Amino acid sequence: MGKNRLARWVLCVGLLILLYLLLRSGGNAETEPCHQALLSLNMTAVGLVIVDPVFLSEFHRNCHAIPRYPLMTMIAKDSGHTVTRELLKLFRVLPYTENDAEDFIQVQDNRTFRLLPKSIIYHQIGSVKLPANIPQFLEFWRRSREIECKNVLQRDESETNRTYPLEAIEALADIRDIIINYGAYPFLQGGTLLGWYRECSIIPHTYDMDLGIRHAEFSPSLQHHFATLPTNGPLALYRILGMPWEGYEMTVYAWDFELPVDIFIVYDEGRYSWVGGTSNSLQKYRYYYPRYTSFCSANLLGRHFFVPCNVEETIRVDYGPKWAEDWPTDLYSWSSSGKNVKKAGKWPEHMRKQVLQIFLGSASTSDE
Repeated sequence: MGKNRLARWVLCVGLLILLYLLLRSGGNAETEPCHQALLSLNMTAVGLVIVDPVFLSEFHRNCHAIPRYPLMTMIAKDSGHTVTRELLKLFRVLPYTENDAEDFIQVQDNRTFRLLPKSIIYHQIGSVKLPANIPQFLEFWRRSREIECKNVLQRDESETNRTYPLEAIEALADIRDIIINYGAYPFLQGGTLLGWYRECSIIPHTYDMDLGIRHAEFSPSLQHHFATLPTNGPLALYRILGMPWEGYEMTVYAWDFELPVDIFIVYDEGRYSWVGGTSNSLQKYRYYYPRYTSFCSANLLGRHFFVPCNVEETIRVDYGPKWAEDWPTDLYSWSSSGKNVKKAGKWPEHMRKQVLQIFLGSASTSDE
Protein backbone atom coordinates (compact mmCIF):
# COMPACT_ATOMS: atom_id res chain seq x y z
CA MET A 1 0.00 0.00 0.00
CA GLY A 2 2.82 2.41 0.91
CA LYS A 3 4.69 1.65 -2.31
CA ASN A 4 1.61 2.37 -4.48
CA ARG A 5 1.01 5.68 -2.74
CA LEU A 6 4.67 6.66 -3.29
CA ALA A 7 4.46 5.68 -6.98
CA ARG A 8 1.32 7.81 -7.48
CA TRP A 9 3.02 10.75 -5.76
CA VAL A 10 6.09 10.47 -7.99
CA LEU A 11 3.87 10.26 -11.09
CA CYS A 12 1.94 13.40 -10.07
CA VAL A 13 5.14 15.36 -9.47
CA GLY A 14 6.49 14.27 -12.85
CA LEU A 15 3.31 15.36 -14.63
CA LEU A 16 3.38 18.73 -12.91
CA ILE A 17 7.00 19.28 -13.96
CA LEU A 18 6.18 18.32 -17.55
CA LEU A 19 3.20 20.68 -17.59
CA TYR A 20 5.36 23.52 -16.28
CA LEU A 21 7.98 22.94 -18.98
CA LEU A 22 5.35 22.85 -21.70
CA LEU A 23 3.74 26.07 -20.52
CA ARG A 24 7.12 27.76 -20.23
CA SER A 25 8.13 26.77 -23.77
CA GLY A 26 4.71 27.55 -25.27
CA GLY A 27 3.84 23.93 -26.01
CA ASN A 28 5.84 22.56 -28.91
CA ALA A 29 6.89 26.00 -30.13
CA GLU A 30 10.50 27.03 -29.64
CA THR A 31 11.24 29.80 -27.16
CA GLU A 32 11.61 33.17 -28.89
CA PRO A 33 15.22 34.34 -28.84
CA CYS A 34 15.84 37.04 -26.26
CA HIS A 35 17.24 39.47 -28.82
CA GLN A 36 14.70 38.68 -31.54
CA ALA A 37 13.77 42.33 -32.13
CA LEU A 38 17.39 43.25 -32.79
CA LEU A 39 18.21 40.13 -34.77
CA SER A 40 15.36 40.92 -37.17
CA LEU A 41 16.66 44.40 -38.05
CA ASN A 42 17.44 44.98 -41.70
CA MET A 43 21.04 44.11 -42.58
CA THR A 44 21.51 47.62 -43.95
CA ALA A 45 22.07 48.55 -40.30
CA VAL A 46 25.54 46.96 -40.28
CA GLY A 47 28.02 49.17 -38.40
CA LEU A 48 25.45 51.04 -36.34
CA VAL A 49 25.78 51.24 -32.55
CA ILE A 50 22.55 51.66 -30.57
CA VAL A 51 22.87 54.53 -28.08
CA ASP A 52 19.17 55.33 -27.59
CA PRO A 53 18.81 55.88 -23.80
CA VAL A 54 15.07 55.07 -23.71
CA PHE A 55 15.41 51.81 -25.61
CA LEU A 56 18.57 50.73 -23.77
CA SER A 57 16.81 51.27 -20.43
CA GLU A 58 13.86 49.15 -21.55
CA PHE A 59 16.11 46.53 -23.13
CA HIS A 60 18.14 46.19 -19.92
CA ARG A 61 14.93 45.43 -17.99
CA ASN A 62 13.46 43.20 -20.69
CA CYS A 63 15.53 41.89 -23.58
CA HIS A 64 12.32 41.27 -25.56
CA ALA A 65 11.72 45.04 -25.70
CA ILE A 66 10.59 46.26 -29.10
CA PRO A 67 12.48 49.30 -30.44
CA ARG A 68 10.54 52.51 -30.97
CA TYR A 69 11.65 53.90 -34.29
CA PRO A 70 13.53 55.94 -35.28
CA LEU A 71 16.11 54.46 -32.92
CA MET A 72 19.08 56.67 -31.94
CA THR A 73 22.34 55.15 -33.16
CA MET A 74 25.87 56.27 -33.96
CA ILE A 75 28.34 55.33 -36.65
CA ALA A 76 31.93 56.25 -37.48
CA LYS A 77 31.96 59.27 -39.78
CA ASP A 78 34.63 57.70 -42.00
CA SER A 79 32.97 54.27 -42.12
CA GLY A 80 31.92 54.72 -45.73
CA HIS A 81 28.40 53.59 -44.84
CA THR A 82 25.67 55.15 -46.98
CA VAL A 83 22.75 56.54 -45.01
CA THR A 84 19.77 55.59 -47.16
CA ARG A 85 16.17 56.75 -46.94
CA GLU A 86 15.22 53.25 -45.79
CA LEU A 87 17.79 53.43 -43.02
CA LEU A 88 16.50 56.79 -41.79
CA LYS A 89 13.02 55.30 -41.29
CA LEU A 90 14.50 52.98 -38.67
CA PHE A 91 17.38 54.98 -37.23
CA ARG A 92 18.44 58.45 -36.23
CA VAL A 93 22.13 58.27 -37.12
CA LEU A 94 24.72 60.32 -35.21
CA PRO A 95 28.22 60.45 -36.77
CA TYR A 96 31.26 60.18 -34.52
CA THR A 97 34.96 60.86 -35.00
CA GLU A 98 38.00 59.61 -33.14
CA ASN A 99 41.63 60.56 -32.86
CA ASP A 100 44.37 58.04 -32.07
CA ALA A 101 45.93 60.47 -29.56
CA GLU A 102 42.70 60.77 -27.54
CA ASP A 103 40.96 58.26 -25.26
CA PHE A 104 37.44 59.25 -26.32
CA ILE A 105 35.22 59.59 -29.38
CA GLN A 106 33.28 62.74 -30.25
CA VAL A 107 29.64 62.21 -31.25
CA GLN A 108 27.72 64.91 -33.14
CA ASP A 109 24.13 65.16 -31.87
CA ASN A 110 22.58 67.99 -33.92
CA ARG A 111 24.31 71.12 -32.56
CA THR A 112 25.59 69.31 -29.48
CA PHE A 113 28.82 67.34 -29.29
CA ARG A 114 29.18 64.44 -26.89
CA LEU A 115 32.29 62.65 -25.61
CA LEU A 116 32.28 58.93 -24.86
CA PRO A 117 35.25 56.88 -23.59
CA LYS A 118 36.88 54.54 -26.07
CA SER A 119 37.03 51.99 -23.26
CA ILE A 120 33.30 51.21 -23.62
CA ILE A 121 32.77 47.63 -24.81
CA TYR A 122 30.02 46.88 -27.33
CA HIS A 123 28.42 43.53 -28.19
CA GLN A 124 27.36 42.56 -31.69
CA ILE A 125 23.73 41.41 -31.94
CA GLY A 126 22.73 40.65 -35.49
CA SER A 127 23.66 43.63 -37.65
CA VAL A 128 23.94 46.18 -34.82
CA LYS A 129 26.00 46.73 -31.69
CA LEU A 130 24.94 47.87 -28.24
CA PRO A 131 26.80 48.54 -24.98
CA ALA A 132 27.80 45.46 -22.99
CA ASN A 133 27.33 47.28 -19.68
CA ILE A 134 24.11 49.22 -20.27
CA PRO A 135 23.73 50.88 -16.82
CA GLN A 136 27.28 52.22 -17.01
CA PHE A 137 26.80 53.40 -20.59
CA LEU A 138 23.65 55.28 -19.60
CA GLU A 139 25.65 57.10 -16.91
CA PHE A 140 28.33 57.96 -19.48
CA TRP A 141 25.68 59.21 -21.91
CA ARG A 142 23.96 61.28 -19.20
CA ARG A 143 27.30 63.05 -18.64
CA SER A 144 28.43 63.15 -22.26
CA ARG A 145 27.58 66.70 -23.41
CA GLU A 146 30.88 68.36 -24.25
CA ILE A 147 31.90 71.67 -22.71
CA GLU A 148 34.88 73.37 -24.29
CA CYS A 149 37.59 75.10 -22.28
CA LYS A 150 37.89 78.89 -22.61
CA ASN A 151 41.67 79.23 -22.99
CA VAL A 152 41.47 82.82 -21.73
CA LEU A 153 44.95 82.55 -20.22
CA GLN A 154 47.35 81.46 -22.94
CA ARG A 155 50.93 80.54 -22.11
CA ASP A 156 54.01 80.02 -24.21
CA GLU A 157 54.69 76.36 -23.38
CA SER A 158 58.30 76.67 -24.58
CA GLU A 159 58.91 79.20 -21.79
CA THR A 160 56.84 77.48 -19.10
CA ASN A 161 58.69 75.91 -16.20
CA ARG A 162 56.25 73.22 -15.05
CA THR A 163 56.04 71.54 -11.67
CA TYR A 164 54.72 68.45 -13.49
CA PRO A 165 55.05 67.57 -17.17
CA LEU A 166 51.88 67.48 -19.24
CA GLU A 167 52.32 63.70 -19.46
CA ALA A 168 51.24 63.56 -15.82
CA ILE A 169 47.69 63.64 -17.15
CA GLU A 170 48.14 59.89 -17.69
CA ALA A 171 48.35 59.34 -13.92
CA LEU A 172 45.14 61.30 -13.41
CA ALA A 173 43.46 59.22 -16.13
CA ASP A 174 44.64 55.98 -14.48
CA ILE A 175 43.08 57.08 -11.16
CA ARG A 176 39.92 58.09 -13.02
CA ASP A 177 39.62 54.57 -14.47
CA ILE A 178 40.09 52.90 -11.09
CA ILE A 179 37.33 55.03 -9.58
CA ILE A 180 34.96 54.28 -12.47
CA ASN A 181 35.58 50.55 -12.01
CA TYR A 182 34.12 50.96 -8.51
CA GLY A 183 30.89 52.50 -9.78
CA ALA A 184 31.69 56.20 -9.26
CA TYR A 185 32.05 58.93 -11.87
CA PRO A 186 34.85 61.32 -10.82
CA PHE A 187 34.94 64.91 -12.04
CA LEU A 188 37.57 67.63 -12.16
CA GLN A 189 37.67 69.70 -8.99
CA GLY A 190 39.48 72.74 -7.60
CA GLY A 191 42.64 73.89 -9.33
CA THR A 192 42.48 71.11 -11.93
CA LEU A 193 39.03 72.27 -13.01
CA LEU A 194 40.30 75.86 -13.13
CA GLY A 195 43.37 74.91 -15.19
CA TRP A 196 41.28 73.02 -17.75
CA TYR A 197 38.68 75.77 -18.14
CA ARG A 198 41.00 78.77 -17.98
CA GLU A 199 43.93 77.53 -20.07
CA CYS A 200 42.92 74.12 -21.47
CA SER A 201 45.78 72.55 -19.57
CA ILE A 202 47.33 71.90 -16.17
CA ILE A 203 48.31 75.00 -14.18
CA PRO A 204 52.12 74.93 -14.53
CA HIS A 205 52.87 75.90 -10.92
CA THR A 206 50.26 73.66 -9.26
CA TYR A 207 51.34 71.27 -6.49
CA ASP A 208 48.68 68.62 -7.04
CA MET A 209 45.60 67.61 -9.02
CA ASP A 210 42.02 67.32 -7.79
CA LEU A 211 39.06 65.03 -8.43
CA GLY A 212 35.62 64.92 -6.82
CA ILE A 213 33.26 61.98 -6.18
CA ARG A 214 29.67 62.35 -5.09
CA HIS A 215 29.06 60.91 -1.63
CA ALA A 216 26.25 58.69 -2.93
CA GLU A 217 28.72 57.00 -5.34
CA PHE A 218 31.52 56.42 -2.86
CA SER A 219 32.21 52.81 -1.92
CA PRO A 220 34.40 51.55 0.94
CA SER A 221 35.76 49.08 -1.62
CA LEU A 222 37.38 52.01 -3.43
CA GLN A 223 39.19 53.05 -0.26
CA HIS A 224 40.23 49.43 0.27
CA HIS A 225 41.63 49.28 -3.27
CA PHE A 226 43.90 52.26 -2.75
CA ALA A 227 44.81 51.19 0.79
CA THR A 228 46.05 47.80 -0.43
CA LEU A 229 48.20 49.13 -3.29
CA PRO A 230 51.91 48.34 -2.78
CA THR A 231 53.81 51.44 -1.67
CA ASN A 232 56.42 50.82 -4.38
CA GLY A 233 53.88 50.52 -7.21
CA PRO A 234 52.97 53.21 -9.77
CA LEU A 235 50.24 54.51 -7.44
CA ALA A 236 50.14 54.46 -3.65
CA LEU A 237 47.82 55.82 -0.98
CA TYR A 238 49.44 58.90 0.57
CA ARG A 239 46.85 59.92 3.16
CA ILE A 240 43.21 59.89 4.25
CA LEU A 241 41.65 62.91 5.92
CA GLY A 242 38.26 63.25 7.60
CA MET A 243 35.61 60.54 7.78
CA PRO A 244 33.38 59.13 5.01
CA TRP A 245 30.36 61.02 6.36
CA GLU A 246 32.17 64.37 6.68
CA GLY A 247 35.11 66.05 4.99
CA TYR A 248 36.54 62.86 3.52
CA GLU A 249 39.59 63.15 1.29
CA MET A 250 42.03 60.58 -0.09
CA THR A 251 45.36 61.52 -1.63
CA VAL A 252 46.90 59.06 -4.08
CA TYR A 253 50.56 59.49 -5.02
CA ALA A 254 51.79 58.84 -8.58
CA TRP A 255 55.45 57.93 -8.19
CA ASP A 256 56.44 58.40 -11.85
CA PHE A 257 55.64 62.11 -11.63
CA GLU A 258 55.91 62.60 -7.84
CA LEU A 259 52.34 63.86 -8.16
CA PRO A 260 49.73 63.86 -5.37
CA VAL A 261 46.11 63.56 -6.54
CA ASP A 262 43.45 64.63 -4.04
CA ILE A 263 40.13 62.79 -4.27
CA PHE A 264 37.39 64.70 -2.45
CA ILE A 265 34.03 63.31 -1.43
CA VAL A 266 31.35 65.85 -2.40
CA TYR A 267 28.34 66.22 -0.10
CA ASP A 268 24.98 67.80 -0.94
CA GLU A 269 23.29 70.10 1.54
CA GLY A 270 20.22 72.04 0.50
CA ARG A 271 21.12 74.38 -2.37
CA TYR A 272 24.83 73.66 -1.99
CA SER A 273 27.44 71.00 -2.53
CA TRP A 274 30.60 71.04 -0.45
CA VAL A 275 33.95 69.36 0.13
CA GLY A 276 35.95 69.36 3.33
CA GLY A 277 39.46 69.91 4.58
CA THR A 278 41.27 69.01 7.82
CA SER A 279 44.35 70.70 9.29
CA ASN A 280 46.98 69.29 11.66
CA SER A 281 45.23 71.08 14.53
CA LEU A 282 42.05 69.10 13.61
CA GLN A 283 40.32 72.25 12.34
CA LYS A 284 37.59 71.36 9.86
CA TYR A 285 36.92 73.44 6.74
CA ARG A 286 34.14 73.38 4.19
CA TYR A 287 34.23 74.71 0.63
CA TYR A 288 30.71 75.46 -0.62
CA TYR A 289 29.62 75.39 -4.28
CA PRO A 290 26.32 75.80 -6.12
CA ARG A 291 24.71 72.36 -5.89
CA TYR A 292 26.00 69.97 -8.51
CA THR A 293 22.90 68.82 -10.39
CA SER A 294 24.40 67.71 -13.69
CA PHE A 295 27.75 66.77 -15.16
CA CYS A 296 29.20 67.16 -18.62
CA SER A 297 32.33 66.00 -20.46
CA ALA A 298 35.64 67.71 -21.13
CA ASN A 299 38.80 67.13 -23.12
CA LEU A 300 41.88 67.74 -20.96
CA LEU A 301 45.05 67.14 -22.97
CA GLY A 302 43.40 64.37 -24.97
CA ARG A 303 41.87 62.63 -21.96
CA HIS A 304 38.19 62.42 -21.14
CA PHE A 305 37.01 63.80 -17.80
CA PHE A 306 33.68 64.79 -16.31
CA VAL A 307 33.10 68.36 -15.15
CA PRO A 308 30.15 70.18 -13.52
CA CYS A 309 27.91 71.55 -16.29
CA ASN A 310 27.73 74.86 -14.39
CA VAL A 311 31.51 75.05 -14.55
CA GLU A 312 31.99 78.83 -14.74
CA GLU A 313 29.57 79.44 -11.88
CA THR A 314 31.48 76.87 -9.81
CA ILE A 315 34.85 78.47 -10.57
CA ARG A 316 33.62 81.99 -9.80
CA VAL A 317 32.38 80.86 -6.40
CA ASP A 318 35.75 79.25 -5.67
CA TYR A 319 38.18 81.83 -7.12
CA GLY A 320 36.14 85.03 -7.40
CA PRO A 321 35.47 87.37 -10.35
CA LYS A 322 39.18 87.47 -11.29
CA TRP A 323 39.37 83.71 -11.82
CA ALA A 324 40.78 84.23 -15.33
CA GLU A 325 43.93 85.86 -13.94
CA ASP A 326 46.91 83.79 -12.87
CA TRP A 327 47.64 83.53 -9.15
CA PRO A 328 50.91 81.91 -8.00
CA THR A 329 50.31 78.70 -6.08
CA ASP A 330 52.93 79.74 -3.53
CA LEU A 331 50.68 82.66 -2.55
CA TYR A 332 47.51 80.56 -2.40
CA SER A 333 46.47 79.22 1.02
CA TRP A 334 44.37 76.06 0.90
CA SER A 335 42.50 77.01 4.09
CA SER A 336 41.90 80.74 3.61
CA SER A 337 42.38 81.93 0.01
CA GLY A 338 39.25 80.31 -1.41
CA LYS A 339 36.25 82.65 -1.68
CA ASN A 340 33.96 79.83 -0.57
CA VAL A 341 35.80 78.37 2.44
CA LYS A 342 34.36 78.39 5.98
CA LYS A 343 35.54 76.92 9.26
CA ALA A 344 33.28 74.10 10.42
CA GLY A 345 34.35 73.22 13.97
CA LYS A 346 37.09 70.84 15.05
CA TRP A 347 37.51 67.10 15.27
CA PRO A 348 37.89 65.88 18.86
CA GLU A 349 41.44 65.00 19.85
CA HIS A 350 40.60 61.34 20.46
CA MET A 351 39.76 61.02 16.71
CA ARG A 352 43.16 62.31 15.51
CA LYS A 353 44.39 58.92 14.29
CA GLN A 354 41.13 58.37 12.42
CA VAL A 355 40.87 61.74 10.67
CA LEU A 356 44.59 62.27 9.96
CA GLN A 357 45.94 59.04 8.49
CA ILE A 358 49.32 59.46 6.84
CA PHE A 359 50.81 56.54 4.91
CA LEU A 360 53.69 58.14 2.98
CA GLY A 361 55.93 60.80 4.55
CA SER A 362 54.39 63.85 6.19
CA ALA A 363 51.11 65.53 5.33
CA SER A 364 50.79 69.03 3.96
CA THR A 365 47.90 69.97 6.26
CA SER A 366 49.44 72.83 8.19
CA ASP A 367 47.39 75.70 9.65
CA GLU A 368 47.85 79.24 8.43
